[in-house]
Amino acid sequence: MKIKNKVVMLLSLTLGIFLISPSYANGETLYCQGMVCTTTPPTPETSPNAAFAVVDQNNNIVNVIVGNLEYFGNNDKTVSEQPGCSDGCKIILQAPSDPGSFNAAGYTSSGSAVVTHNPTENTFDIKNDGVLSKTIIGPEVVKTDSSTVITTLSVDFGLITDSGDISATILGQQVTNNSANSIVKESVFFEKSETEQTVRNTVSQLSILNSRIERLLSILNRWLL
Repeated sequence: MKIKNKVVMLLSLTLGIFLISPSYANGETLYCQGMVCTTTPPTPETSPNAAFAVVDQNNNIVNVIVGNLEYFGNNDKTVSEQPGCSDGCKIILQAPSDPGSFNAAGYTSSGSAVVTHNPTENTFDIKNDGVLSKTIIGPEVVKTDSSTVITTLSVDFGLITDSGDISATILGQQVTNNSANSIVKESVFFEKSETEQTVRNTVSQLSILNSRIERLLSILNRWLL
């Protein structure tokens, strides 16, 4: 029996923890201030606040480091000391840290999971055994005198085995680092491919996703009816 199409929306406000699947260099987390990286967490006064992908010349993600947003945040730094980076690797913002802390994590290639960066679109694709399972849109950063707001968007794709349809889960998260330290999360689940208009209508009441609808539609292009 064919599963009925479902659309689920979720909006939540969470104080405290924001986690992404962790990645480590040789089993250890690297904390980087400028181009100096160590395995020792920094003091709060010099706390880095984002996860940065180390991208090689073929746009493969060979590592993820915890780095200072002020220093690395313009995506214009390179490194040659990392494994696989003898010809120079770019340092590209991938995910925010936990609000108010120096903990951050991101995605890197491991085993059958391959993570690549599209420099034109500033997106990260995660493929498992050659099949696209997730696309992350490069975070947007807005700074003021009193806060730093990092907005991340992603789409998870999955196979519904009973019907053969491809599902899509759209996620939006906005991390604010200030005296309140908060996270706003929005998500929408589609059990099968939908039209562009259906997607627009569904996210119209969700501020993070709706304000970036054109960017999301470009990611969903081949999934849309």
